[in-house]
Amino acid sequence: MQGPAYVNSIAAIQNFKNALVMYVAESNQGTTNLETEIRRAYDWIAVDRAQYWRNEIRRANDAVVRAKDELHHARTFKRIDDYVPSCIDERKALERAQQRLKLAEDKAEAVKKWTRALQHELNEYAGRMAQFNALLEIDLPKATASLERVLAALDDYISTKALRPMAEPRLGEVESSGSMAMPREERDDQNTRLTEQSDSVVGVEVGAPPIDESNLTSDSPAVHEESPS
Repeated sequence: MQGPAYVNSIAAIQNFKNALVMYVAESNQGTTNLETEIRRAYDWIAVDRAQYWRNEIRRANDAVVRAKDELHHARTFKRIDDYVPSCIDERKALERAQQRLKLAEDKAEAVKKWTRALQHELNEYAGRMAQFNALLEIDLPKATASLERVLAALDDYISTKALRPMAEPRLGEVESSGSMAMPREERDDQNTRLTEQSDSVVGVEVGAPPIDESNLTSDSPAVHEESPS
């Protein structure tokens, strides 16, 4: 909105502009650091942990296969006639290998689940941050530019005001202001003197007898003023 504005402090406008510039710089740095941390966390879950548990599944599968082979070997070579060995150690080793495989598979599934959830949250975050980034990249720079124009206009106004000479008052204004500043008695005396001077200019004295118009000839100067009664 254009129009006159009452500016009480130019320094306050300058300080606000400086604070706005600092806010934009710090916000840009903050968003950059935040995006770096988010990307690091996402890579740790979606890449590092996913690869780790895939490797654990492969190793657990190998351990299960070895445990089954050892159990089969123990049952075959420890069997005597109708005696079937219990193979307790081999059975426990197989159970541990199977539990380890189950844990690795559960962890791998959890990594997939949290990767999908994290990707959804990142999409939501990107949508919100797009508005904030537009504020930092477009709106706030425009506001800063507007404040710079305001400061430049105020500087020009102050410079013009300081260089402009003070206008001298006109003669009529001086006389008017002087007469208005006079006391009433002095103004009455001045008006009386001005009246007497105007009467003397036309050659008529106050209290003089009337002029006989019959004595006037064509060569005599004409008198246009009437004698006072």
